[in-house]
Amino acid sequence: SLSSNAVSCVPGNDGQILIAANSQNGTLSYSLDAATYQTISSFSGLNSGNYTVTIRDAQQCTKSYTVEVNNSEYPVIDSVQIKEISCQGANDGAVKVFVSPPTNAYQYLLSPMAGSISGDTIRNLPPGGYTLIVMTDKACSDTTSFQIIDPPKINFGEIDITPAFCQANTGRIFARSNFIEGVVYTLRPSIQINSSGIFEQLSTGIYTVSARNANGCTVDSLVIVPIDTQVLRPNLTLSHLSCRGYGIEGKALASPTGGL
Repeated sequence: SLSSNAVSCVPGNDGQILIAANSQNGTLSYSLDAATYQTISSFSGLNSGNYTVTIRDAQQCTKSYTVEVNNSEYPVIDSVQIKEISCQGANDGAVKVFVSPPTNAYQYLLSPMAGSISGDTIRNLPPGGYTLIVMTDKACSDTTSFQIIDPPKINFGEIDITPAFCQANTGRIFARSNFIEGVVYTLRPSIQINSSGIFEQLSTGIYTVSARNANGCTVDSLVIVPIDTQVLRPNLTLSHLSCRGYGIEGKALASPTGGL
């Protein structure tokens, strides 16, 4: 039987023809394309193409065969599927590579080297730009580039505080983050949870407001709900009697300010 090994992409010119033959007529010798016979049952250093192999025994009987040496197949990167980083500063980006023809024999080379490679998936990537090379055992390759984006950090855009009046539970906190969709707000220690960031009926005190976005990124802020210092004060306007001890024209007008 005759078989061939394909020519590699790098360095090339390394195709092979392998011969497995036997004869009862003594030692066999082999010729490639009518060249000099040899006793080694293989031919190396070949380019791709069709070759004629002739086998000759000790009785000078010969038989010829046509053998094709193929070029190696190049891999083609069809696409990459990117999983972006969840929270700013995390190293949990990932990329899955789709290559044709599909096989488990590819080698994946990433530059700059980062993360961990398992099959066609690279995980634990920090933000940055990368070049990916997919290579076969014949050094045939395809290259692509991709970007892992560092998302914006979640933070509070504004926190509006309404003081509590007197000792009543009239304080209010309105917290807004820089993320609009999918944010959940939590107030402690009273343990209020909502998606509006509005917390009402609060007494004076120190609170922790937390915001968590859809990726699980969080931010905390300490907030103080004060007492309104504008207490109730009476403003008196007096109209005195015209004569000591007599008359009904004396008046007192009270105009309170502050308070509820």
